[in-house]
Amino acid sequence: MSDSEEEGGFGSDASEDDEDFGGGFDDEDEDDEEEVDGGFGAEEVEEEEEEAPPLPKIVQQKVAGAAFKAFGTKYFKGQSPNYNINPIATPLLNIANSTSAKTAIATFKLVCQFMGITAIVGKSTLNALTGMQQIVGVALKDESLKDEVYCQLMKQWTDNPSPMSRARGTILLGLCLGCFAPSDKLLPVLRQFILEGPKGFIPYCNLLLRRTLHNGVRLQPPCQLELQAVKKKQIMRINVITDLATGDTASARLDPASTSSEWVAEIANQMGIKDTYGWMIYMDRFGTLVSLRGAGAKGQHIMDAVSLCDQEAAAKGIAGKEALSVTGQFSFRKEYFAPDHNSTKDPTATHLLFHQIQFNVRRNVYKCPNVEDYNVLAAQMYYSLYGDDLDSNRLGECLKAWLPQTEIDRQKLKDRLPIIEKLHAKSEYSRRSYTQSQTEGLVVTYALEKWGKVNSFSSDGAMMLMASK
Repeated sequence: MSDSEEEGGFGSDASEDDEDFGGGFDDEDEDDEEEVDGGFGAEEVEEEEEEAPPLPKIVQQKVAGAAFKAFGTKYFKGQSPNYNINPIATPLLNIANSTSAKTAIATFKLVCQFMGITAIVGKSTLNALTGMQQIVGVALKDESLKDEVYCQLMKQWTDNPSPMSRARGTILLGLCLGCFAPSDKLLPVLRQFILEGPKGFIPYCNLLLRRTLHNGVRLQPPCQLELQAVKKKQIMRINVITDLATGDTASARLDPASTSSEWVAEIANQMGIKDTYGWMIYMDRFGTLVSLRGAGAKGQHIMDAVSLCDQEAAAKGIAGKEALSVTGQFSFRKEYFAPDHNSTKDPTATHLLFHQIQFNVRRNVYKCPNVEDYNVLAAQMYYSLYGDDLDSNRLGECLKAWLPQTEIDRQKLKDRLPIIEKLHAKSEYSRRSYTQSQTEGLVVTYALEKWGKVNSFSSDGAMMLMASK
């Protein structure tokens, strides 16, 4: 047994796993890791950034005097609340289910390995990403293990003589706080524990706890991107594509508890969209495009979607620095439509939707049944932009940008231009001088008629804009 193991059982501070943890993470350490474009790190957490939601009166009375050691002395079954280098034979808390109890005992070893406590109980260090996903994962799957994981972590942090190990424990605490909250009984103890921890992490951990209490438990363990976030004690604002045709963006705040509904509300407010019904956040990560509609009023947790996608990518052998960036991977799209949808009521929303349809027509996602329909759409698109100002050369360039190559190959531009020019001159929107929003609304109406599908699981008879087969 080495000297370091005899003195505290934490192994060498220069372990091969240091790179995964970015050093010791002492309060005064500067994080010199490379900033990855699109990763966390754009915004420092301020001490008074958010007001904590009020606690129940019974909890408020306990917060000031709560102490982990007192809690452990009262509730741990014959075990000390202080760290030790030995395995535990039983869970710290009373866990009746035998399977959960065995999982708790195994998880204690994982916690020790994550924290670098390698003598006797740990035996070896643990890869940071694998370790945090296993530890947090058991708590997400088993309600009885949420408090157990927090207690194990606090136990191995309390009176721990190794700054490196305490730093790793603080990182693990942040990762847990971003995914699940403790019970009401443990909550005041955990709050006090945070206040007594590293000063540099207090605002960040408080923020994570408040946000998780507000938005609820996650479904997926944290991903590599979140590990970097906790290391830097930072959150971020990222750009979400709002206009698929132009690439225009709006910013949204992302922390571990952020939900798709929060993003929709924030982006709609920035864009001036009046009604958020049917708008959704989409993620295109590692070539997989998914809607983050989720379940319930709050929608899916953004980081759950990222984590799940990363897990699937890792299973296919995709890993590395790509997982540390979300640049250009989120977009704001209209997905559902009310039965009485009226495009003229919200010109800003209609314009974004018009470009969304135009974008998908160009990429052959939305396919017209015949050449005539493509020409009608092209005429409407042109009029919405240029009105009566018809220019053949400009129209030709627009067609190259709007139509899929297969359609251009089917009917050459020299044959198509006269047809579209005639539609442009004689259509009702031209004769009645429709506004841009009215003309864009015609494209939306066509899209709903051709590519819309009644959403059978919707209680209000909403229509969903589907990709054509």
